[in-house]
Amino acid sequence: PLARPHWRLLEEQWDDQVWQTIDPRGEAIPPSEVPACGAPPVEPPPVPADLRAKLASVRDRMEVFRQISALGSRAVPVVLDALTDPRKQVRLNALEALARLGRPASAAVPALTAALDDRDGDISTLAVWALGRIGAPAASAVPSLARNHGRHARLIEAALGRIAPEAPEVVALLTQAEAQRQARDPLVSARRLVESHDPTAVRRLVALLGTPHKVEALHLLAALGPAARSAVPNVSALLDATAVPGEAGESSEVTARCETFRAAADALWRISDDARLVLPYLERPLQHSEFYFVQCDPWALQVVAGMGRAAAPLAPTLRRYARENREAREAVSAVLRALGSS
Repeated sequence: PLARPHWRLLEEQWDDQVWQTIDPRGEAIPPSEVPACGAPPVEPPPVPADLRAKLASVRDRMEVFRQISALGSRAVPVVLDALTDPRKQVRLNALEALARLGRPASAAVPALTAALDDRDGDISTLAVWALGRIGAPAASAVPSLARNHGRHARLIEAALGRIAPEAPEVVALLTQAEAQRQARDPLVSARRLVESHDPTAVRRLVALLGTPHKVEALHLLAALGPAARSAVPNVSALLDATAVPGEAGESSEVTARCETFRAAADALWRISDDARLVLPYLERPLQHSEFYFVQCDPWALQVVAGMGRAAAPLAPTLRRYARENREAREAVSAVLRALGSS
């Protein structure tokens, strides 16, 4: 069983990661236009005669979106008419307007459901967003969303999580999709364990240190901090294997090794909180002139800077390094300031 339902995570991330670039204003009537308690009723604004024409405008699209948000459900018939326009941009504007309306646009669910099968991916994508914004009133679209899951998998999963998260067919689809994703990418399940603070997360991440996913696993261990202290021997062993000069090799290979070095050093510092364990590894690239170590110098400096005053014992080494490498003096000066040394 999933430690935390995948679609719940998507539902929580919807506004932060997906919709913030499309809906900066919010749903329905803005607060400033809602009458205060006890105030006389305010006559709703009339539907502008030129609203349909304005939906064809690119320059005034944000203004027409604000007008439609203020009109609420009364604007839906005009917007639905724009969905039949032969011009793609007009249809996209209409779909975005419906998505901005959210639940008040529930009368548009049949038209949005039909738009899911549009061959144009831009049209079908916005239709998914709009249905997700409408939420529970879009329940009739669930079968069509499920049928189109292969086209917009993650987005449709998020929409289904907003529309009918408890429906048996939705639970089955999302659970199967998550299981398939975990089978393809072991990092997916590891991330879920980390997000849910599952005690088995550290063991899962340690197992990934011997795979091509080791850098991502190190980042996740670092995010866990002292809770991953049991992984200190494993991360130390990886550093021992990485912080050894080898043949120059391809530039991409050296970069990958340096990235592993930086991620492992940073993870070791964050999970152990013991500078004595980490500083010897960071000092080696700054003391040797072998090609591999020279390439790793900037990565080592990044970790040293992140350690702050805890890395102060490296100050003499950093000053000597700056004297021998003029091109690095500015970077080293910044690191020394982070360490509280001049």
